[in-house]
Parts: sequence; structure tokens; C-alpha cells
Amino acid sequence: MRYKHDCPECRPLGEYGDADLYFCKNNNLFVARYGDKGRDYQSGFQFADKIPHLREAKKRAIEFGYLPKEPDKAA
Repeated sequence: MRYKHDCPECRPLGEYGDADLYFCKNNNLFVARYGDKGRDYQSGFQFADKIPHLREAKKRAIEFGYLPKEPDKAA
């Protein structure tokens, strides 16, 4: 992980492009951190399907077992 992130509830999910990805267990949020300053991030749960970095964080949070696997929508 490249950038400072001081939330003890956040679980690192690795790097993706120019961001460090996290899942915050306390707030049920996905976080993409782009720098060390407090404002250098995007976060949200509801934006995960619209913002590529948060979509990847959601995918990884499911893979790591922090969230349940989503049901298949093909049926």
C-alpha cells in the first residue's frame, strides 16, 4: 500500500491502478485512496457499480470474504 490510511477498521484490499483499495468494516464502505492527504480518496457503497476503483474494491471485498457473494443475475 502506497498511501497513509489511518482508519483502524479498514481492511486493505491491495493496489489498483493509482489507488490503494480498502473495505471499511465499521461503515460498510469501499475506499480508494489516491494520496496521503485526508481528501485524497473516494468512498461509498452505493457508488461501487459506477466508479471503477470502487467496483474493484467491492469485487475484492467479496473475494476476501468481507462481504457475501452476490447472487447470479443471469437467471
